[in-house]
Amino acid sequence: MATLLNSNMAALKTESQTRIRLAKLSDARQMALLSRLEIEDGLGWSWTPDRIRAEIRASTSVVLAAVEGRRLTGFALMRIESASAHLCLLAVAKGWRRRGLARRLLITLSQLCQGRRCTQIRLEVRRSNLEARALYRASGFRLVASIPGYYENKEAAAVMALDLPHVLGRENQPVAPAFCA
Repeated sequence: MATLLNSNMAALKTESQTRIRLAKLSDARQMALLSRLEIEDGLGWSWTPDRIRAEIRASTSVVLAAVEGRRLTGFALMRIESASAHLCLLAVAKGWRRRGLARRLLITLSQLCQGRRCTQIRLEVRRSNLEARALYRASGFRLVASIPGYYENKEAAAVMALDLPHVLGRENQPVAPAFCA
């Protein structure tokens, strides 16, 4: 599957030449640091390099890396459990935001989910992260719940869900790309 994914992903480049591929174990340190800076700011460090390496190895996880040259510009980490998926992490480095990279990561994940017969993607996001919540809303996610104190009893989480087969950016088209089979 990795070979098929990488060959199909080669066509998914932005004008800045950022490409999306399956994460490698060697990406874990950069992903953990980006998570620490962009997601876990003000919290304890939960998503350490070892924890991310474990997710890359797990058959129930999909970890994508967005790279430009050798630099990690963003990533997404999702667990797939039967008919549903849980988006655990999605981060884009500050210098690469507002270029459609987060949306491309979400599109790729939703296509992978549909290839695995998932019917929904769920996630938690800080209630105060208005930029991320707007991205998810614009991508078809809806608010389904709020969890007070979810982030170390410091901040509430907004729980959001995307019902599939809605594929971001590809409505009314075949949903399962070749690399999902």
